[in-house]
Order: sequence, then C-alpha cells, then structure tokens
Amino acid sequence: MFTLLLRILKDRKISITVFCLGSMLFMWMYVAMWPSFQSQAEDFTKIMENYPEELMKAMNIKEMSMNTIESFLALENFSIVWPLFIIFLTISFATFCISTDIEKGSIEIILAQPISRTKIFIGRYLAGLIFILLFTTFSILSIFIFAPLHGVDYQPGNHISIFLLSFMFGWALYSIAFLCSSIFSERSKSLMLSGSIVFLMYILNLIANLKDNLSYLKYLSFFYYYSYYDAIVYNSLNMSSFIAFGVTVILCSSAAVIWFNRRDITF
Repeated sequence: MFTLLLRILKDRKISITVFCLGSMLFMWMYVAMWPSFQSQAEDFTKIMENYPEELMKAMNIKEMSMNTIESFLALENFSIVWPLFIIFLTISFATFCISTDIEKGSIEIILAQPISRTKIFIGRYLAGLIFILLFTTFSILSIFIFAPLHGVDYQPGNHISIFLLSFMFGWALYSIAFLCSSIFSERSKSLMLSGSIVFLMYILNLIANLKDNLSYLKYLSFFYYYSYYDAIVYNSLNMSSFIAFGVTVILCSSAAVIWFNRRDITF
C-alpha cells in the first residue's frame, strides 16, 4: 500500500511542486503588497462601502474593512483565488487516481498485483490527501516566513484557524471527487460530475445569500460552511463546519471504497 502511495506521489511530483511553490508565491505577493496597500487601506474601505450589498453577501463578506493583513487576505485570497485552486487540485488529482488509470487501462497492472483493492484504494486516497495537506500548508502557513521578512504584523492563531478550516474544506471536496472517480471509468464523466456538484453548491449558496426566503439552501453548500472570513479575521471556527465536512468525508470515502471493491473493471 505504501509503495503505491509513494509511486503516485512520485508520478505527480512535478504538479505537486508547481502547485505548492506557486501557492507560496501568491502568499509572498500578497504579503509584499500589504505595506504599500496598508497606507491606502482607508480609501479602499470607503470604495468598498459603495459596493452593492448583494455582492458582499455573495462573497460572504461581513465587514467593509481592510485594515489588517488578515482582512486583506480574506478578500484578496480566500474569497475566490484559494477556493479555485483547491477545487481544481482536488478534482484533477482524484480523477487521476482512479478514472484516468481505468480509461488508459494502466490500472490492470496494479490490480494484477497480490494486493487487495481496499489497499489499492487507501494508497491512492492517502496520496491525494497528502497532496492537499502539503498544498494547504505551503499556501497558508508560509505567511509565517514571509510576514517577518517584510515586517508585517499578523495574528498567528488566525492563520492556524484558516489552515484547519481550509484543509477540511479541501478534504471534503476531494472525497466527493474521489467517489465520482470510483464510479466512472471515463475521466470526462468524473470531471463533469465533480465539477457540477461543486458548481451547484456555489449556486445554492449564492441564491441563499441573495434571497432571504431561500436562505435554508445554504445548508446544502460547502461554501456556506467554508466561513473563511470568520476564521482568518476573527479567529473563529464554527463546529458545524467541521461536522459537515467530516460527515461528507466519512460518507463519500466509505461509499467510494465500497463501489471500487464491487465494481467490474473491464478493459
């Protein structure tokens, strides 16, 4: 099992390196920008106050303020950029682990080895989880390196909170994508279903934020539970977010391993 895990990580070492280093560069860019931006933070706050209220609700932004590096990162990074990165990463890696190998027929070699399907599944699943952990660590906790270099004041606890929340968010997305990958033999179908589920959750959260009479729809969306603003700005973590992500991980991972064990893989 561990041999398979290491082999997948080795096969994907270039993409892992690119994602991790690229995310670090993004954090470095944000931190380096902050000192010059801070001097104009009041002006930007006034500009933001003129933004439509619906836009702020759609982005889960609760305050029109950018007076700390944490609020700056919340708006510039964690509102759109970081979620897009983790969505692309989780779906593409999960699809690579199962559907792509089935489509190419390369999984036949792996299944021919004297190792159970469950161990094959666990090895591949853990490889992706390690990838997500590395990406989350490099993309978020690298501020501990860059902030002192640029003399930027920051709250370490807030960044630990957003790290934990973001990792669980990525893990839950990955589990859904892995289940889709276990179901379909075609890479395109796995990508389409995974992407459609994420897009649907985004739309549900958007509708819930804009329509008070449909606010209950937010509970069906990961984007509601990914309360990044509370985590990084207020150092506040909602237990319901961890419960929602944790239940998703357990249910989807269990369903995926059962499906993978029982399905007929033909070439």
